[in-house]
Amino acid sequence: MSDQKRRINGLQRPWHEFQIATWVLFPIILVHYYAFLMHLLWRPVAVVIVLTIAFSLFAIACAISAYITLAIDPVDDALLCVDVEANSLESRSTAGTVHCYLCEKDVDHSSKHCRFCDKCIVRFDHHCKWLNTCIGQKNYPYFLAIIVSVLLLTSESLGISIALLVEAFAYPRSILGRIEHNDFLQERIGSALSLDALQGLLIASVVVLFGLSLIHI
Repeated sequence: MSDQKRRINGLQRPWHEFQIATWVLFPIILVHYYAFLMHLLWRPVAVVIVLTIAFSLFAIACAISAYITLAIDPVDDALLCVDVEANSLESRSTAGTVHCYLCEKDVDHSSKHCRFCDKCIVRFDHHCKWLNTCIGQKNYPYFLAIIVSVLLLTSESLGISIALLVEAFAYPRSILGRIEHNDFLQERIGSALSLDALQGLLIASVVVLFGLSLIHI
């Protein structure tokens, strides 16, 4: 099997539509927080600072972990070996290895051939369409870091959205008062953001973020 045939990593084209969707959704989640939720947060300012720092750390961890997961080639190292003798009939009986007739190589006994990437992956877990790469021994820790950081990221935004939604219905004057004294919001929307519109936006935020959180549970 040639290297030109097998998929090297998740950064290699063609990109999957789910993968492209993550590239769209992630910036939207960030903009949603920094341009909307953050400016509705409660005072004192320390609350805003703590919640924003936490959100930012989750976002950075997610981005770094995703890039590393995408960049790693999770292929079985046996496929990187060019030694023809290693693939002889005698070597196929070596303890701890099995022969993959698709890769035409002796690979680790825990490896499984991925039909999407056309290669064997050590301790194959699954092929992630959201990242467009296989998840195995080499990149699983970073994949787990993505799951945790995204769950924390969306959960924080969801929790804030729910709290603001309750406030918008129970104590509308309080949240509208913060909007009136927020220079960022006033410069961009002025008095255009009515209570009904705010409640509608917060309901949409809760629904979407709840759905995103469920995906990662």
